Amino acid sequence: MDPRKKSLIRIGITVVVGALIAWGAAAARGLKPGIGTALTLRYWSDGCFVAAVLIGSIGALTWISTTGLFDIFSYGFSAAVRMFIPFGRKKDIMPFYDYKTYRAEKRQPALFELLVVGIFYLLVSGLLLWLYYSSI
Repeated sequence: MDPRKKSLIRIGITVVVGALIAWGAAAARGLKPGIGTALTLRYWSDGCFVAAVLIGSIGALTWISTTGLFDIFSYGFSAAVRMFIPFGRKKDIMPFYDYKTYRAEKRQPALFELLVVGIFYLLVSGLLLWLYYSSI
């Protein structure tokens, strides 16, 4: 499959998931039929902001993880587990430099779809908030 088509499918799925998150958050705030335009805009703005924070933060963390920033945590955890395994040998623990180069070879390029959709929902939230303050 074409990489651009895969990317568009991922973006579409993420937008649908974001819309469901926004609707759920707006409904939790009190969105219901007949509450008025201003409150509807406010609740949808809140819902889109929740979707932006959730999707955007996951996107930012996945992007940061492709830089190797979290390698020290995975190395430390695996080394700690190996040290406390009964009958384990401490000599089996790989030096950190070797572990870092091994992880760098396996690392895949970043996928920015989550970050882009998170920024999109943040912009939609800002637009809805501006419309809310314009209407009251």
